[in-house]
Amino acid sequence: MGVGWGDPGIVVILPVVAVAARLDRYRLIACTLLIGCAVALLAACGGDEAQPIAEERPAAPEPARPETVESPSDDAEEAQAVVTRARTATDPVQLLIAEAAALEHNGYWEQALSVRESAIRGGDSLPTAELITLRLERVHLLLKLGRAEVARSALSELGDSLPADSERRRLLLTAQASLMLDETDAAVAAMTSYVNSDSPAWAVIALETARTLQRAGRGAEALEWAERSLGGLLSFQDRLRAIHLAATELDIAGEVERALERYDELIRLSPWRDDQAAALSRMAALWRDGGDIERAQEAWSTRSMTTPSSRRARKRLPCCWLPAQRSTSSRLA
Repeated sequence: MGVGWGDPGIVVILPVVAVAARLDRYRLIACTLLIGCAVALLAACGGDEAQPIAEERPAAPEPARPETVESPSDDAEEAQAVVTRARTATDPVQLLIAEAAALEHNGYWEQALSVRESAIRGGDSLPTAELITLRLERVHLLLKLGRAEVARSALSELGDSLPADSERRRLLLTAQASLMLDETDAAVAAMTSYVNSDSPAWAVIALETARTLQRAGRGAEALEWAERSLGGLLSFQDRLRAIHLAATELDIAGEVERALERYDELIRLSPWRDDQAAALSRMAALWRDGGDIERAQEAWSTRSMTTPSSRRARKRLPCCWLPAQRSTSSRLA
């Protein structure tokens, strides 16, 4: 195509541009008129007494912040803490008490005992409960140093009218001193008093009483205390200890059925192979002695599977355990 034909695209666009230019001119005139009307309206409504269209609303008062009310107990505790700190910093007895605690913590028991005794000698101004605690801590140090006789003498000087917590601690220290002096009856008496108190830890001391009696060869009493401890709050490991002790004493006493029940309970609860193997061995022996050879063999086989070191002895069970039927066992082997 030659140059004379022009570009049809441009030909179409030019009229559109012209129309748009005229429209822009009209828009400008309209805007000018609107602005003029607005100015005239403002002038008519103006003046010194003119009020704003929307009155300014007074600012809303800020909500009152709730005052922090400190509880009297918090104030009392803080005040007591301040007094205690000030007293510790200036009171020679409190300084001695703090020094003794630090020495004991670091293992200097002899030096801690000497400093604590100095604090007791100068502690006439201390509150009664604090002085009793200080004396009980002295006894605790004496027992650590192996001076049970001196400790028991110091405990007797405390008297009987002690606060409940101090009394329970005195009973435990008395039991410890008595055990160090091989005085089982005195230790059991002190622990019995503790168990009969309202301490939440009574079951732990009941178990310790059972173990003390078992070591003394008093199995029937040990069994009674072990069964009693199982009725209280024990840790998992202490509960297993109590069950094992009860099973052992029932076994020794010839109460086969009850012993088997306790051994079975130990097997079910204990995650340790040694406990399971020991219980299975005794169950197998009890069944063997009762003539139940099949259950004895089953228990021994289970024990052998539980304890790999005893697997080789599993086939020798009839020969080893049944002397009255040795010939029959040899044919079975």
